[in-house]
Amino acid sequence: MAKKTRSLLHGEITYSFAKDEEVNILHRLGYVKQRAKFFDVLHHKRAWMRSIVAHHLGASPNACSVAGPEDWIYGSFNVCIPVTVSSSWRRKRQRLMLRFPLPYRVGDHFCPGNSDEKLRCEAGTYAWLQQNATDVPIPHMYGFAEGLGAARPVGFSATVQKPSVPFLASSLVLRSFGHQLPHPSDIKLYRDKGAK
Repeated sequence: MAKKTRSLLHGEITYSFAKDEEVNILHRLGYVKQRAKFFDVLHHKRAWMRSIVAHHLGASPNACSVAGPEDWIYGSFNVCIPVTVSSSWRRKRQRLMLRFPLPYRVGDHFCPGNSDEKLRCEAGTYAWLQQNATDVPIPHMYGFAEGLGAARPVGFSATVQKPSVPFLASSLVLRSFGHQLPHPSDIKLYRDKGAK
């Protein structure tokens, strides 16, 4: 008689193998459905992603093309979504990555806000490295935002990416009063309302 297998993110598992593991296999069995659900939400937010990239690069959302799920790169805790920005008279063609924490892997279900905390820590690390360890090669971070589970979305943008005089003037005024730079999107990307 064939042993019944269950799907994990990276293969399958049987009860006889799972009972000897020291990790919570029951928890991991849910990852396949949770990843599919989260990827579906991201897939349906491609217009929002185009507006985010366009905002940070000063481009038109129509110049941005978000890759489909078959081209997404994911690991244990993040998914990276490739975005291509077409060339124009003022910029060359660019390929960027939008990176999102995987809420089911960082524990947002049982501790809402973990994804936001992960983003704050990583953005702080990037900022520190850019200021204090310029010899360490890191990807350029155009901006970050949280608010997937927070009551008040927070974000930042690098003014060097928006060279227009009105933008620089408004950003200096806003920053002098302790405000974050504006963002045109007020869409919440993902929040599992069923999570308790």
